[in-house]
Amino acid sequence: MLPQSLFSSYGQYKTDTDYVASWLLDTAKGCGYVVAERTAALAAPPRLKGKARKAAKQKSKISGKESSESTAVYPVQVKELLRLAEHIAHASTPRPAVPPSFMRKLTRAIGLRKQHQTWHQQLSSAQARGDEDDGHGHFIRILEKVQEALQSCVVPSEASAGRTVAGNSAHNIPLTNAFDTLTVEEPMDDGDSSPGQEEIRTTCTVNITDDPRVHEHERLFAQFCLMMDLHKIRTYLIEIWRVYAEGKEDLTVVAITTNTAIDFVRNLQKDIESTFSNQDLSQRPVCPLCIFQKLQSATATADSTDVCLLNTHRILSNYIKGFLVESDPLEYVPEVNPLFSELYVQDEGYIQDLAIVMGFIPELQLLSIAYPEGVQAEHEMLRGLRQLMQRKEPILWVTFAFQVYLDIRHIHKEDIAFAYDDLTDGAQSITRSINEALTCRGKAAVGKGTESGDQNLNNVLDLIEYWTVQDVVADARRLRLKDESRASLLPKHYLLQRDPLWCGLLLYTFRMIAYDRAIKVVGRWVSMSILPLAHLYNRLQQSQLLKSRWTDMDSLIEWQGTAHIFAGSLPRSPQDCANHMALTMGLPPTTFARNRRSIPIQCSIANVRKLEAQVPVHYGFKDRYCDRGGRVDFTPGEVEKIVATSPAVPPLVKVNDIRQPLNRLTVALHAEVAELMFDYLKLHTICWEMMRRLEGELGSRVSEWSDTTHTEIELPSFVVSLTTEPAVKNPPPGKESELLKDAGRIMDELLRAKGTAVNLEGMRLVKNSARRKQRRRTGDVPALLMEE
Repeated sequence: MLPQSLFSSYGQYKTDTDYVASWLLDTAKGCGYVVAERTAALAAPPRLKGKARKAAKQKSKISGKESSESTAVYPVQVKELLRLAEHIAHASTPRPAVPPSFMRKLTRAIGLRKQHQTWHQQLSSAQARGDEDDGHGHFIRILEKVQEALQSCVVPSEASAGRTVAGNSAHNIPLTNAFDTLTVEEPMDDGDSSPGQEEIRTTCTVNITDDPRVHEHERLFAQFCLMMDLHKIRTYLIEIWRVYAEGKEDLTVVAITTNTAIDFVRNLQKDIESTFSNQDLSQRPVCPLCIFQKLQSATATADSTDVCLLNTHRILSNYIKGFLVESDPLEYVPEVNPLFSELYVQDEGYIQDLAIVMGFIPELQLLSIAYPEGVQAEHEMLRGLRQLMQRKEPILWVTFAFQVYLDIRHIHKEDIAFAYDDLTDGAQSITRSINEALTCRGKAAVGKGTESGDQNLNNVLDLIEYWTVQDVVADARRLRLKDESRASLLPKHYLLQRDPLWCGLLLYTFRMIAYDRAIKVVGRWVSMSILPLAHLYNRLQQSQLLKSRWTDMDSLIEWQGTAHIFAGSLPRSPQDCANHMALTMGLPPTTFARNRRSIPIQCSIANVRKLEAQVPVHYGFKDRYCDRGGRVDFTPGEVEKIVATSPAVPPLVKVNDIRQPLNRLTVALHAEVAELMFDYLKLHTICWEMMRRLEGELGSRVSEWSDTTHTEIELPSFVVSLTTEPAVKNPPPGKESELLKDAGRIMDELLRAKGTAVNLEGMRLVKNSARRKQRRRTGDVPALLMEE
């Protein structure tokens, strides 16, 4: 896995400068440079917990105690970097060769420092500050002189690249180009080393703590990097919510990505605050790029009224002071002012943002009080509000979360309830499917041992009803009001209709739980109906006895894999079809022995091959949203581990910036949505209906079936008996039995009616969502979206 530090701007900068300092020190020592006595700063290992701590202890016992020399990290003063570079440049032959990775990391560090320098100059331009001795430019000049000193040791291609960057001083970069290189798309260093060159270990770090002035400049630079990262994340989230508003992305995908992005922001803030202990990031957060854009624009549009989180910070600060400090937030919750209860307030700027937040946050506070242990599919705004209620002061990552909420509201305007429509539409579809499956199970009289599976399905129905049919927020409000009728002033599901993030996470939860129940909880029972008909479908196709395609079954075979469904390669001959079906249904090898006693085939639900879950990335978030496992601090590296389980996303070989893991997560989730929405329970009920029809019309003609009385739970065994009937299993050359032809006729009739029912339901949900958004944008709906 890639180092965690590479995903943040400041973390990557520190990694680059530590690499540069380590290479300079090690190389200079090899050229005879005498290092002054200094105290090594031993790298403090992070505190581990649980299994990680136990594993670290075991590893220490096995490997033995490492020498202090291998973990020593020496602090190098900024000015010493130039002395080291000049010593290397003037060393006698053979002259050290500067590796490409060194020059690239040095160039990248200079570029980021110059962006900060330009920003600092812009803020100071009113005072006409242009002194060459300011601390912001000092380190840049040192690094540029290091770069110049080593130019003669660099291969020509690298030298020319280095001269291009070095040509711009810290003070003459055009402001319009200052942020053009925010995304640094550089290859990883694995392939950069020359043959025979050893990997550079981090043996020293640039000292920023001894000089208070240097430390303060470094703190400002780190805050600059953090705010730039926040800007990148925010612009990415705005883009994916715009794609959703256009009907081109699924709500669950953008919701999970957005909530994960807020996790990233919290971790970025935590990293900076742990590095600079006195850093207060919650006071007047300023985004450099937003300020720059505002300065370049004569007018501000509605979408850019808040250019640097300041409006949101101001609104939350006032709310904290008025309702969380001056009164007990657990006892008093302000009511939503009717002026702020509209879906979209038509004011602009601060007043509009204030109205949106004040029409939303009181209900969110009420929800947090009613459910102190958390709600189903809880998002970071609600969790952040709980922290505001405890700390009673602004928190940067919470401000960012509410800023993202405002961005979403500005994108959707009065159509913010589209997400609520997607939630209820999806929840109703899942409810219908489960009810049909339970009815099917009742008719099939599956017997003892399945009560737990039925209860699991009923639990899903109860969960959906609780959060989408009942109005838990209104109920909580009613309990707190002396006049219960006043709660009805707000429409039903007032909060849900204004919270697309929660709607998306709830919809993911319902889909994920329903999918998990279908695959894992009642999976063997579902497999008992689907797998035998998948084999019969293939047998009829191989004999060209079907006129229709079973689109839903084709989709299932594609996702589950031919090898899994058919226990190997796709069987083609009648004999192979029978043998592969027996293997899949868990029948013993003696089933088709020549001297086998003539007894009916009995398929066991305990032995049938189970369908497999095919959405590993979605399962990576199941514990958090479905099981409420409490894990809420995903880092980019941990998300990369989840994304790596997806075959749709190539391995990560280079790091661009903090948006990269978010984009990879979006792509990975998007690739799995169709499978997650695939209704295995609905296909199961269709298959069971088809087995009833086949047995009803053909049962008397199957020799091993007609002699005894059977129950409906034995229908899968009938399909196996049908496929292994001697006339079907070993037909005369060039002919097929009339029994198999009639089976093909029956399946054809059902396929014409229901062969695409599962895919059509998924398409219906997608089209309904797109239709609503298309009508909002254009007032018309394309013919394609009108088709049912």
